Amino acid sequence: MGADRPRVALTLGKFDGVHRGHQHLLAAVRDAARSHGAASAALVLHPHPATVLAGHRVPVLTEIVERLALVGHEVDHARELTFDTALASLTPEAFLDRLAASFDIAAMVVGPDFAFGRGRAGTIDVLAALGAAGGFEVVTVPPLILDGAPVSSARIRAAIERGDVAGAGALLGRPPRLRGTVVHGEQRGRTLGYPTANLALGADYVVPANGIYAVRVGWRAQGREDAAPNERIGAASLGVRPQFDGDERTIEVYLLDFESDLYGFELAVDFLAFLRPEARFESVEALVAQIGRDVAAAREVGEGTGTSSLKGGAPR
Repeated sequence: MGADRPRVALTLGKFDGVHRGHQHLLAAVRDAARSHGAASAALVLHPHPATVLAGHRVPVLTEIVERLALVGHEVDHARELTFDTALASLTPEAFLDRLAASFDIAAMVVGPDFAFGRGRAGTIDVLAALGAAGGFEVVTVPPLILDGAPVSSARIRAAIERGDVAGAGALLGRPPRLRGTVVHGEQRGRTLGYPTANLALGADYVVPANGIYAVRVGWRAQGREDAAPNERIGAASLGVRPQFDGDERTIEVYLLDFESDLYGFELAVDFLAFLRPEARFESVEALVAQIGRDVAAAREVGEGTGTSSLKGGAPR
């Protein structure tokens, strides 16, 4: 076999979030690879098929660069497979020929609802027949069940959207994360004694419900991709700032024990716990007192979680 066409146990999918269900599937890929004396491989479909075929906006748990890095920690080969109308129009046989141009397939490892090719005509039964003719094994992996239901990206999106970031983290195997660049805001937090970093998101993320959260924030020195990431515990505010009659949703992060400006830096914000809903207080003084309590609660949560694992997703 050529180095450019490795013999592999292969899976493919969107892998948004690379959550514990995905990790369960990728572990089965590694097992199949060992049994065949092959490498493990995964193809990550991007963009989302619903975006290409129906024009539907699908907010993501992880951007594609981070997704590939996380999948790459699980298998030997992680590659992006561009999903477009040409790929969607292929018959199951032509689709497999496309894969075989890059890989010598020893095994295909799929979930129970897997389907591929034009009109999703390539069911598992079709894949099994093609495998028998083409000399590769087909391994079907049952879903990972947690708390009575399969782990899925849709389930995690729903948890994040209702503010249950701890529950989403349990399904992901790590806290849900947003990435964004620090931009200039109204600097209102500075006047309150709690200067915040205002975040412009770097992708079309699934964003937690409005409220106050304990977070862990990471960033690298600009222009220093080889530098170790900086980390701080913080408190994040998502919402419209009702105390000041705001009408535009913002994401602001206060970093504990940190005083420098981070304008222009990219931050990776891990959401650890929901602290409270956003609210209007009887006075600015009452708001400031509550912010102090939020910061203390965020510190307690952050110190209880220890340091983060930035594998595959360190701030760039």
